[in-house]
Amino acid sequence: MAVVCQALGQTQSRLQIAQLVGEFLARLSVDEAEIAARFMVGRALAQGDEKRLQVSGRAVWKIVATMTGGEDQGEDIFAAATDFGEAIAVLLELRPADPEPTLTISEVEHRFSEIAEIEGRNSRRRKLDALRALFERASALEGKYLAKILIGEMRHGMSEGLMLEAIARTAARPVAEVRRAHMLEGDLGRVVRALRSPPASAAPAPRRSSASEQVSQSNAGAPAPASDCDAGVAGASGADAPLAPATPASQSDAGADAPASDRDACAPLAAGEAAQADARASSA
Repeated sequence: MAVVCQALGQTQSRLQIAQLVGEFLARLSVDEAEIAARFMVGRALAQGDEKRLQVSGRAVWKIVATMTGGEDQGEDIFAAATDFGEAIAVLLELRPADPEPTLTISEVEHRFSEIAEIEGRNSRRRKLDALRALFERASALEGKYLAKILIGEMRHGMSEGLMLEAIARTAARPVAEVRRAHMLEGDLGRVVRALRSPPASAAPAPRRSSASEQVSQSNAGAPAPASDCDAGVAGASGADAPLAPATPASQSDAGADAPASDRDACAPLAAGEAAQADARASSA
């Protein structure tokens, strides 16, 4: 990432900056791209967590100057350097040998998070000790951009607006859509994760039964009467009476105004029963 940031400082075209960063983010995993999107605009941690870091530029300078023995060279170094990160790089170059660049994006973010979580007694000293351990491992180029990220001043032309364009390139999404996502999320890293992560597979919607199916299902468990006449007889006998008795008015109405279709349906059966009774009487 430090190499890409170095190249950004030598690029004037906004289009080239967005393209360079977009290609870089596309080569990273989702986790690394989330972190790199923050780092490259000078955000050490996610939105809302940075205030817990509590590391100033003065503290960074003091740590590195003490570590490299450059406490008395501050004026000359700042006169020659173009920005704070460059001054830190010059300090780190005072070491007998420059360490191999071994820091990863994920590890740096993890160290920043650990420093932010230090609280309680002697928390200030413990924060600075942890920060010193990080700079001791960093090469001069890595230390340059560690310092820039910590003070939030990258100065390589990458703004939040350009980062959103780079994210749009990475995710193959319209810039307007990415900007809307940033308005909702409020954090560049979370925007990268939301757009790069595969969408969750949607569960199939429950099947809605049709009206005819609902009627047939409701009638399936209820035993149907053998005939409309049997139903009327059963109701009159009181075998399946409701739990709550009907009011007198409803009882009288039910007996007086039976539908004509029901009476007609029962008429043949009643006539047949009467004929059978007359035949038995004659034979007797």
